[in-house]
Amino acid sequence: MKEREALKLALEALENYKYAEARTIIRKALAKPERKLLTEWQPIETAPKDGRRVLLARHRWTFEGSWCEPHEGRAGWYPISTVEEWQMREEGPVAVSHWMPLPEPPATQRTPASRQRPETSDRL
Repeated sequence: MKEREALKLALEALENYKYAEARTIIRKALAKPERKLLTEWQPIETAPKDGRRVLLARHRWTFEGSWCEPHEGRAGWYPISTVEEWQMREEGPVAVSHWMPLPEPPATQRTPASRQRPETSDRL
């Protein structure tokens, strides 16, 4: 149950003088681990090293990257654009100071068929 839904149920229970029910709902909501949204830069030492793509910072430069351990070359933080083993050997990892998780991609909204652009082959 999401936090907002739990609050609504607890409020409804309180308004109907169902204090025990409200207490149970609130306790369950508080027992769940707090979900921390990482929206601020974190020290690089706390970044995941499981290959997950994250936003990295080096001075005033930011880029998408991940921790890589290539077969040849040095393990470290590499920009996503550095995808080939030879690039990793030649360029080496980038020294970064901070990281932040990438945001979730936007939800896709389907465009009604009547408003969709025709395919290139359909326009010829």
